[in-house]
Parts: sequence; structure tokens; C-alpha cells
Amino acid sequence: MTKKFNDIPFSQVNQDRLEPAEPYFEERMNDPKFAKAYEDETARLHIASIVRQHRKSLHMSQKELAERAETSQKTVSKIEHGTFSIGVDLLQRVAEALDLRLELHPKHALKSN
Repeated sequence: MTKKFNDIPFSQVNQDRLEPAEPYFEERMNDPKFAKAYEDETARLHIASIVRQHRKSLHMSQKELAERAETSQKTVSKIEHGTFSIGVDLLQRVAEALDLRLELHPKHALKSN
């Protein structure tokens, strides 16, 4: 039975045989579909991080945030794990519940930061 790479403990991976990911990643970013998917995923994970960090800084439980944002604790968990594609209405309610404000900025302004 052949083992998949994911089944091999990291300590047994031959580091000398691994190639850097950067050239592959740069090549893939030339594909508009890949670049869009990467941008979408990055945004989703950024939102997840902000929601989770700010909720914790307020010593608020996921359940409390869910109640304030009129959603379920399960949805809050999915948002915080980046596995939920949040709509604008729900994002606004979550932001309001966390005393945050939504803002839009030109893409080029974000890349320079």
C-alpha cells in the first residue's frame, strides 16, 4: 500500500527533495482564476482573523457575538475559521456587534501597506 505525502510525518519528509513554492506560486498567480480565488481566500481569512481577535479582545463568547449579530454560534465559528463566505448584511451586523466599522479602500492602497 502506497502512502500519500500527507500521511508521512513531517520529521520523515526529505527536506532536500522539496522545491521552493515561490516559483510555482508566482506562475499560478498569472492565471486570472487562480489569482481571483487567492484574493477571495485571503480576504475571507483576513475577515476571520479580525472577527476572532476583536471578539476575544472584548472577552466575548461566540454565542454572545451570535446573539448580538442575530445569527448562530455555528455561523460565527465558520466565519472565524474562514470557512463561511459572509454576505454584506451579516458582515455589517457582526461589525456592529463588535463595535467595528466597515470601510472600502482601493486595491492599490491595500497593497502598499
